[in-house]
Amino acid sequence: MLDMGLFFLSLFALVYGVGAYINPKNQPQGGLLPMLIMAVVAAVIFGYYNNWTKQKKGERRSGWIIGLSAFLLITLASFGSSALAQLKSPITNPMPWYGYAVVAVIAYGAHWLMKRQYNLKSVFTV
Repeated sequence: MLDMGLFFLSLFALVYGVGAYINPKNQPQGGLLPMLIMAVVAAVIFGYYNNWTKQKKGERRSGWIIGLSAFLLITLASFGSSALAQLKSPITNPMPWYGYAVVAVIAYGAHWLMKRQYNLKSVFTV
């Protein structure tokens, strides 16, 4: 799940960085910590869903319960990360576009190294 968290962190940092580069006046609201919270939540939900799909249909929980739980978790994490973004500290303030680019490169590099070192299968393949 750590490798998925790093992947989502790199993806979010890339999106934030491109947005900040294209429109520098409209900075993203959160810095590193709110982005990290959303990446962890995305990794947890995606990892649980991946394990859920591998279970036999008779042993699975209801898809509605899984979907609603994921929606609730994402909503709570969004409110929490938005509240953290209001705090003024170095890890919650927005970064310049190149700061997000550095975070994206480091996170994806760590993700790639973990996959290579531990022979982890990609969750995007069947």
